[in-house]
Amino acid sequence: MKLCDILVHVDQSPRALLRLDIAAELARQHGAHLTALQVIDVASPVMAMGDGGGGAVIAELMEQMRQSALAAGVKLKVAFEAALARDGIMGANLLVMGAYVHSRLREFILGGVTRSLLREMTVRQRKYSMVPMRLASVALVMAALVGSASAQQVNGFYVGGGAGATTSGFTKTSLAPNRDSTLSSPRTELERDWELGGIGVLSLGYGFGNGLRAEIEGQLQYNTGSSAIAFGRTVPANGNMMGYGVMGNILYDIDLRSIGINTTAVVPYVGLGLGYMLWSWNDVSATVGDSRQVFDDQNGVLGYQAIVGASFPITSVPGLSLTAEYRYYNEFGDPELKAKVTTTTTGTTRSETIKIGNYGNSGLIGLRYSFGAPPVVAAAAAPVASTRTFLVFFDWSKADLTDRARQIIGEAASTRGQGVTRIEVNGFTDRSG
Repeated sequence: MKLCDILVHVDQSPRALLRLDIAAELARQHGAHLTALQVIDVASPVMAMGDGGGGAVIAELMEQMRQSALAAGVKLKVAFEAALARDGIMGANLLVMGAYVHSRLREFILGGVTRSLLREMTVRQRKYSMVPMRLASVALVMAALVGSASAQQVNGFYVGGGAGATTSGFTKTSLAPNRDSTLSSPRTELERDWELGGIGVLSLGYGFGNGLRAEIEGQLQYNTGSSAIAFGRTVPANGNMMGYGVMGNILYDIDLRSIGINTTAVVPYVGLGLGYMLWSWNDVSATVGDSRQVFDDQNGVLGYQAIVGASFPITSVPGLSLTAEYRYYNEFGDPELKAKVTTTTTGTTRSETIKIGNYGNSGLIGLRYSFGAPPVVAAAAAPVASTRTFLVFFDWSKADLTDRARQIIGEAASTRGQGVTRIEVNGFTDRSG
């Protein structure tokens, strides 16, 4: 399709120069009419962009637009909205503009310019038939964000894994010596402490593209006994505790840009999980006086966890992120395990069922890979002298060259011999002068 009218949005950002260069090159290739548009408040001053000649040209153009708007006693925003309602965007069939991605929650509540244009923008063609507006997203977020691949929310299936350390809180059980024991109390509380243990997790999940993720996770925990306290005595504790769990987690990735922190190098997240844990106590024992208690049993219980973490996208590998997180685990009830109590001096043994309670804190480092990540976009090559574009603007309804225009023409002429093989001069006018 041959382009006839190209509209480029300009503002005070340095990226506007890139958009203007792209639009000018497209206009040159298609012989199209190029219109630069900026919506401004006529009461606010216009500031120059950058130190180069292009920035000065835009600043001069914006000042002329501001003066024209002041003379007419209107704001350009009003004129823009009227043109948008009447003719699409000034009859253009190609729009070159910047775009910015916010979180889905923020756009749902507050809306977004880019989202609205993509959904609603139309232009009038022959016989006033309505066709979708084509958007040229040529530098868009790539020029605005550091590491565009890392800026994407998880969208689609992903896998993850991690490993780290876990601490299990004091496990309180009861100890009831046999009748022939020399211990004075018939029953007391035995508080068992555990060494720092290990934890590993594997997960399969799905990201909805708006920060929300759902996953199913398998985990394994391991702790060894450290010490036990009963009857006012601290004694060694032996054996180990294994935990096998399946958890369902709901997590939310926080886009820091939505709260005014302009970075995508780190993406914090929070989550909650619910699932089933099977605890296996293997030869877990403690001897207090002449009473020895041994657990060698397993049982399961419903548990829950809270997750706070952060992912660090690896931009060289799309979809791959390093993760670091903290977890707190607790249970809805206390599983019951069978224990044997033996009087060491007489050999008397009996069995009893004892409730145990577990909670823990864990820290993990891991990796996550998203299968729906976009590929890395190579950076655009720096423009060479042979593709440099010079723009000259005239005063309203005049054909005389301004001092600034003559300066630009001089700069264009001075580039001869610096790789420029052709100078093409195009002039355009419009219905309003």
